[in-house]
Amino acid sequence: MDYISTVLAECGSRRFIMNLTPHQFLDPGTPDYLARFKASQPQLDVLVVELDDLPEADQIIRVAPRYRHFDLRIELDNLDPIKDAEVIRALLPTVDGLKFDVNRVRRAAESGQKLVGKADFRQAVARYNVSVVVNGIDNSQDAAYAQEVLDARYVQGYYYDRPELPRFA
Repeated sequence: MDYISTVLAECGSRRFIMNLTPHQFLDPGTPDYLARFKASQPQLDVLVVELDDLPEADQIIRVAPRYRHFDLRIELDNLDPIKDAEVIRALLPTVDGLKFDVNRVRRAAESGQKLVGKADFRQAVARYNVSVVVNGIDNSQDAAYAQEVLDARYVQGYYYDRPELPRFA
């Protein structure tokens, strides 16, 4: 948390995303701890917890209200548009964001699989105000695909910039 404080002070960012393990996410003390941290950082408006190794859907549903109570956002990362489709639908009312890799979505579409990006999914995402993030964007074709297929609100990838961590002396 000290490192995050330093990054926030140096970069002036008002939004921070941190990955949590399933154990950390499910720990009853984590939302309180993160809320205290957020309150101690006046420049921090949005704190997002990102889960790329998902606990069971019922566990997320049970724990999510504590995060919401403290205005901590939950984003599911590394999702498979086919394997995770039912879990995604079950969690839409509970989470704030879903993150997909553009190549995973493309492979699923090319194999003829039913995608989460179709009209009914888009309507459900809009109804629950869930952000769709597509990463792995390496070129303009990827960017167009993310927008057209998943109606992505946010995109990430080397096409836009290569990340660099702040350096502190």
